[in-house]
Amino acid sequence: MQTKNRPQNHFRRWLKPILLAVGTSTCLWLAPLTSHAADNSGITIVLVAGDLTDSFFSALKKGADDAAQQFGVKFEYIPAHIVAPDLAKALQTAIAAKPAGLAYGDWFPNAEDPIITEAAKSGIPVLAVNAASANWADTGAFALVGQSDYQAGVLGGELLAKSGAHHVLCVNHAPGAANLEQRVKGLADALKKSGADSTAVNIPAADATNPGKVTQAIQGALSSDSKIDAIFALGAPVAVDAVRAVQQQNLGDKVKIGTVDLSTAVLNQIKDGKIAFTIDQQPYLQGYYAVSILAQNAIYGMHLVGEVATGPLAIDKSTVDRVLKVNGEHHGIRGAL
Repeated sequence: MQTKNRPQNHFRRWLKPILLAVGTSTCLWLAPLTSHAADNSGITIVLVAGDLTDSFFSALKKGADDAAQQFGVKFEYIPAHIVAPDLAKALQTAIAAKPAGLAYGDWFPNAEDPIITEAAKSGIPVLAVNAASANWADTGAFALVGQSDYQAGVLGGELLAKSGAHHVLCVNHAPGAANLEQRVKGLADALKKSGADSTAVNIPAADATNPGKVTQAIQGALSSDSKIDAIFALGAPVAVDAVRAVQQQNLGDKVKIGTVDLSTAVLNQIKDGKIAFTIDQQPYLQGYYAVSILAQNAIYGMHLVGEVATGPLAIDKSTVDRVLKVNGEHHGIRGAL
């Protein structure tokens, strides 16, 4: 297969924007080769990803936990703040344990890729999950589980343009993160194609978890540019801050809001009409398939090659009730708290 060496072409084939869908996966189903969990406790799979105070990563870990239990392997989750130094340190800790498989989010390729490349060269099977650069396969990773963040941005731009937006403010809460930069570019490209445009406001990493400072930054952008008629937030918490900023500016329905990823607050605000849509990449499935692939490689010596898509899927007012119902019945699966 050549997909490993041609990630962008493969993405274009299988990630056509999926409008207003929910509750289904574009992933391949990785059926286990055993009917019940065997004792493979001598096999350790490690996942390096974000802090578990974020419901997104809690869902990612839950999926990974469920897969590890199914295959009977030992699983370790190493959390890190999504900043280059912390991720590099977490990866080095993971590699020192010499696991049978390593899954990692590649948010800062310049800092992470050299470490991953050395791990692959040393014989540790590695797999990218959730975030990766366009050249992810060059590190020696044999698969990527996640969404095309570029296509997530494209889908956001298309939905906002369809709603009548002409000047979109893109709020980036992690400037420099490769996957968010891809969303920014996808948004801009889609809007340009429809005759609209976008500007970006970058939130310093130190302020990204401070709702007051994020709200102030968005208010400042709205005050300085009266042409803004839509906001695209690159994360669910930022979308909630955007709603607050729009309300405090008394802009009402004049500024539409779209976002990426889920939280209960975002889902309820979609239901109430304050947010137009969110784009889901299904983190539970990302964790589940990442560990499943690595476990099957360790146990059976085989694995998928290329990308396994878990998104992007758009959720709007017509589909949000189902997501809220699932979130209430199956706590943590949707990545929304």
